[in-house]
Amino acid sequence: MKKTSVFVFFLSISLFSLFAQENLTAITTEGKNVLLKDDGTWAYIKDTEQKLALIDFDVINRDINYDESRYKKDVVLNLKIKNISGFKIIGYRVNIKITNGFGDLLHTLQLTSGKSVLENNEIDDANFVFEDNQFIDNEAYDNLSAYSKDNLIISISDSKILQVK
Repeated sequence: MKKTSVFVFFLSISLFSLFAQENLTAITTEGKNVLLKDDGTWAYIKDTEQKLALIDFDVINRDINYDESRYKKDVVLNLKIKNISGFKIIGYRVNIKITNGFGDLLHTLQLTSGKSVLENNEIDDANFVFEDNQFIDNEAYDNLSAYSKDNLIISISDSKILQVK
């Protein structure tokens, strides 16, 4: 009986996903999270799976701006993060890995966005700024500013969300 209810639920949602042309998440009648893929397939979402997806990123190197009394160089890491949790969220925390094109681990970071209200499947344009500290080698600034976007791989290794109750 449970398999039938999942199938009926899946069938009704999958018809909608054909028109939406994007991955959707849904909750079965048993309370399990399901990812409905735009290729017509589906999979259960385990609690340990990511609740957020990194869609794209940009690294913006900024020079010293004396008009703003800035005496250090900085770099902006712009992440485009998609909520794939199936829920409306009010904040998130991601652990990201930064590797170069050869697969060498350059840096790991924990980034928190506490003011991002995101509906399911909505994308956040999150900016994180890293200043250069001339006394510290291999800091986030050094690793982000030393490579072009084509030679960096940024991935989410873990994520946590704050759900709307």
